[in-house]
Amino acid sequence: MRVTRCRGGSVTRWLIILGGALLVGVGAGMVLVAIRDGRPATTEARAEEIAPVAEPVHEKERPIRAPQPAQPYDEEEFQKELKLAVGSRDSRVEHLRKALALRPGHPDNVHIEFQIGVLLSQWTQSPEEPLWREAALDVFAHICEAYNPLDYGDSEVDTSGRDAQNEIAQAAVFAGDFSGRKDPEKAREYYWKAMTCLHQTWERRLREWLNQPAPEPYDPDSPFSRGELEKSKYDSRAHWWKENQKKAADGDVLTIREVSTARLAVERYGMGYGPQSPEIVAVHMDKIIKAFPGSPMARFAEEQIRLATQPDLPAVSEEKKGE
Repeated sequence: MRVTRCRGGSVTRWLIILGGALLVGVGAGMVLVAIRDGRPATTEARAEEIAPVAEPVHEKERPIRAPQPAQPYDEEEFQKELKLAVGSRDSRVEHLRKALALRPGHPDNVHIEFQIGVLLSQWTQSPEEPLWREAALDVFAHICEAYNPLDYGDSEVDTSGRDAQNEIAQAAVFAGDFSGRKDPEKAREYYWKAMTCLHQTWERRLREWLNQPAPEPYDPDSPFSRGELEKSKYDSRAHWWKENQKKAADGDVLTIREVSTARLAVERYGMGYGPQSPEIVAVHMDKIIKAFPGSPMARFAEEQIRLATQPDLPAVSEEKKGE
């Protein structure tokens, strides 16, 4: 709390100020106790422990958190390091890491960490390739642990290519890929983590789109009306509202990138068990169908069962859905 010094104040004025501060502190303490003893606002918002057979926590059961406030940092030095992140892979990774060090705790760091992981995982003929791939695994694993998809995004679809929710899911898939040979069980946990992230995004966006109110009708007689310009804006809002309502009714609220990540996570999760009979494929895919009902992950799992039992059938393309 910022305290401003009162000039020439009397003892009575200071007592009033201190008394008011005490009341504010007591009130804040009561609120904190109420939050602690009632519905936790932050401590239970983290994603549950990854377990291939565990049911995911539905997003509606937890509050949506805003990204935690970042620590103060030197923006000029930070941007300088980003501009220096050009040239060879080593140079880019070096300066991106320096930029991260200058901006600790910032929620947007997930984009930089994901970029570092992608750079380290690129295939080259260098003898240091195994070391880079181990470093990439460390980066992607850290993203899975340090960032929560529920801290990002809203009902609007991110088309910038820097979608933190999908990057966290992709990081889990990549971590599973790099873990597969040494630890297949851990790899499956990462694939399950990716599906859980996407399911949380899918549930929240689906609910928000379905509950989104229709735009206010255009009123040409309103004193705030600007003629054709205002009508054009209304027509655009109404169009996108109808499109979102239709997509939400079909459960089609993930972007093309998110749908692609979902398909990959389901396929890799099944492959993580090695060669299987059609009956065993159905057992593993049924876990996904029950854990993520109605979602793209469930549809892809059903597709895997069909392909295992009827291999001559073509795969159902879902990439056409999304944005």
